[in-house]
Amino acid sequence: ILSPMFLPQVVMNRIASIGSLEESSNAYRITIWKAALRMIKDYWLTGVGLGLAAFSRVYRDYMIAGTLAIHAHNLYLEICIELGVIGIFSLFWMVFRCFSEALSNVIIKNYKISYIAAGIMAGLVGHLFHGLFDYVWYSPRIVMAFWMHLGLLSALASGTVTFDFTGEKLS
Repeated sequence: ILSPMFLPQVVMNRIASIGSLEESSNAYRITIWKAALRMIKDYWLTGVGLGLAAFSRVYRDYMIAGTLAIHAHNLYLEICIELGVIGIFSLFWMVFRCFSEALSNVIIKNYKISYIAAGIMAGLVGHLFHGLFDYVWYSPRIVMAFWMHLGLLSALASGTVTFDFTGEKLS
């Protein structure tokens, strides 16, 4: 609550402009998203193929007003463009199953590990939320962190990792 008093004015201006369409980066993203939706309309089943090269090759035909882009600036649009509806539904199914398994197995059965699982889930939710506004898998480090967190959450949910919380690992 008090942090806005200590933030520099440039940061406060950026926060204030987040929803503004007059902000150039917001208008840029919206233009790319419109072109991405047009691409999905034509390649909805199979997608255009994996990678930024496939996106760039097809995007040239769909870009609006010469707005160049190397990716869709949205994780979900990018996955749908690359893999089609099967790819995006697979991602949603995998994340849903991982979260539901973690919630049912970890939180209900072991409340101590549930704190760790809650932290991992919060990180994944933050990652997936950020994906609404940018293609967060553009960087190998970020995509590796996503898969690591998903793997850790799956391991916790499966019961293959347990802790004594006295500092000793049990298994």
